[in-house]
Amino acid sequence: MENEAIKYSKVYDKYFWDISKETAADPPNYVFELSNQMTIAYHTYINEVVDFIAVSGCPSLGALFLTIIATNPDCDEDIEYIKSFAFHNRMVFNIKEDHFRFQSAIDFLYILKSLPEEYKSGENRKLLFRLLFQNAHNAIGAQKAKKVLQGFDSALETLVNSQKDEFNKAVFINDFRTIAILKKTFPLKESIITAFHKVVDVNFQSSLKEGVLDNEKETSLNGADFDTILINNSETFHIGSLIKNIWAGLSVSMHHNFAGIQPLGGVADLTNKGDFDKLLISEFAYDDDVFMSRVANNEALYIEREIPPQKNTFIRYILIDTSIYNWGTPKKIALAMALAMAKHPKNQVETKIILVGTNAEQVPYQTVSDIVQSTKIISNKMDCASGLESFFRENELKPNQSEVFFIGAEQVFNVEKFQRVLYNHFEQINYVFSINLEGFVQVFKHQTKAKTLLQTICLPLEELWKKPKNSQQEQSSIFIMKKTYLYYITWYQNLANC
Repeated sequence: MENEAIKYSKVYDKYFWDISKETAADPPNYVFELSNQMTIAYHTYINEVVDFIAVSGCPSLGALFLTIIATNPDCDEDIEYIKSFAFHNRMVFNIKEDHFRFQSAIDFLYILKSLPEEYKSGENRKLLFRLLFQNAHNAIGAQKAKKVLQGFDSALETLVNSQKDEFNKAVFINDFRTIAILKKTFPLKESIITAFHKVVDVNFQSSLKEGVLDNEKETSLNGADFDTILINNSETFHIGSLIKNIWAGLSVSMHHNFAGIQPLGGVADLTNKGDFDKLLISEFAYDDDVFMSRVANNEALYIEREIPPQKNTFIRYILIDTSIYNWGTPKKIALAMALAMAKHPKNQVETKIILVGTNAEQVPYQTVSDIVQSTKIISNKMDCASGLESFFRENELKPNQSEVFFIGAEQVFNVEKFQRVLYNHFEQINYVFSINLEGFVQVFKHQTKAKTLLQTICLPLEELWKKPKNSQQEQSSIFIMKKTYLYYITWYQNLANC
């Protein structure tokens, strides 16, 4: 089994893609990247894709990487890199254009790039890969794909530590010809969209114009049972399942009142510090020498009048990292944390959820479709430093009128560029949430130029993310058990009568 996985994932010297290992993570992460060290995808995502499309067979890993690159956000530079790489090696191997159809392969990558975002994110992206590679050129069958999946994780460690094979003409032609043939099957992006809707059993066409799926248009999250609504939707089940556990464990204050004097309009107190216009009238009864002495020695008394009522314009900003480190499980936990705070029954302040990656983008959270769309917004950068800078540049945060939360995976806090931005805005960020893949969340508070650990929350992900059994299946099982029980009772009675 492992041999099939190693054979399928074989790494070649000086090819357009490579594999590296992130030792900081536990268990370690394996990153598939271009030879210029730009990330293609993490091994967990490749595992998901191969598992999803295995029923109809899998293309070569290189061909799959080409389509993933073309559907990644901000892929222009990566496609240009692929283009120059292919052109150079076509010359090196002396491959004729008629035989190779080099330009068709590059053209198809740009066709994939031009697809609407709805087709290049979430489950639709996997459905797109399955559509493209049905009966693909030189694809491996479903049975062999299963063997690859079984030995994939263990094969990665072997591939990282073993010597790379020599890059050759056959591998080069095989990967790029697969993509070139797809250009013949799907000459236009409209060809892909039409084929997509013929295969996928959803009414998707009208939803592209409105930005939400038809069955989610009226699914509002304004009620008290919004977590149940999220749980009942397959795309938001993991987020909704965490809400009540977060409410039970999170000790951050959900409401906020202005600190200060009671706005009653009277005299609050007497103090020995203040402006001259607030001096107590009795102070002027002293002669000039005594009066000046009292003022100089801070012995004079001042009236501190209470301030008039103020309008509470407090705003809470919740920043969620969308960079590569926060993909998958950390992203789901982060969104659950943000929703739990924004929709807490005691929350009385305006709350804004901001996704930070290459830039800062505020997202709505009033319907299920809003949450689904938020899960699909990701950044292909290793950290969200630029997005964090963008947020503070675009928003004027007034003291005592705003509160900023940052939620991200624990690995991003080790990135030097991000650390620098976090330090520059240390006093503006009130709380920091650090998430790991096992469901542990550390909550830190920034105060008096120090970072204090408030609490550690453990979310039992395996238990919470077990989907409940279908009630119809349970009723069917009970019916079968009853029928079997009655059968044996009847058999026993007949035996006794004999």
